[in-house]
Amino acid sequence: MNQATAFKKKPEDITFDAICDGAAMSKANQHLKECIDDILNPRKKAKSPREVTIKIKILPDEDRKIDSIELQVSAKMAPFIPNSGERWFDEL
Repeated sequence: MNQATAFKKKPEDITFDAICDGAAMSKANQHLKECIDDILNPRKKAKSPREVTIKIKILPDEDRKIDSIELQVSAKMAPFIPNSGERWFDEL
């Protein structure tokens, strides 16, 4: 089902997984998997929060029909654990 046919339905029939031919659900799942992989990465801070943000902008026209939809899905990962080390210098 393409974007145009998805919104020829009644408003109560429109679902998250129909937006942009399923791209919203697909991208959200992809970013969620990336967050889980990031949690399992021992080089990343364990207790740092990870985020998946889904932004759907619905742009109606003057007739109150949906003209277009903009979809953005992004993820925020934890920072890497800083590397540190010691270096000993001999006396000169």
